[in-house]
Amino acid sequence: MDRTRRAEFGTGDTCIRRRSGRPRIEWLPSILFWGFFFVILFLTCFCLTGLLRRRWIDIERLGFPLLVLPFQFLTLAGAPLLRNKIFWWGMAVPAALFGINGLHHYYPAMNQVTTTLDFRDFLLDVPWNAMAPFTSPFRFEFSPLLTGIAFLMPVEVSFSTWFFYLLTRVQLLGTHLIGLF
Repeated sequence: MDRTRRAEFGTGDTCIRRRSGRPRIEWLPSILFWGFFFVILFLTCFCLTGLLRRRWIDIERLGFPLLVLPFQFLTLAGAPLLRNKIFWWGMAVPAALFGINGLHHYYPAMNQVTTTLDFRDFLLDVPWNAMAPFTSPFRFEFSPLLTGIAFLMPVEVSFSTWFFYLLTRVQLLGTHLIGLF
């Protein structure tokens, strides 16, 4: 395929189909290449999963916490979950938050619910501003999705995520204090 066809497609001046409705022949090599690539990629992932399944499930007995909720819905034990008020509050708060912010995206006049706290606004004095450089902002963001996933993760993994995030901030402060940054 020549460069002009790709440039036209990239700028939106043309489409894959001609006016007659038949696909353009020059797209065939690209479609076949990427289709073959993704088939091989998915087959590789399935084969690796098949190789590691016995070790993960039978030997190491890894838990799959993201599957707990769907399994509870599939069994008879899921009925009490639907009657639990905490479950419905946990579903309603993110739905309202994402709904309001989604409406703000399409209707900018509507207010947005801010879920981010940027410490760059508070760490203004030297040496504390080294913890929030421009290249690596120091933010805390409330994300219901990540909160739910952290609730399902093992405590050690959740703790280490927080600990090492804060440790990198202390390292930035330390490098500034000894003059490396």
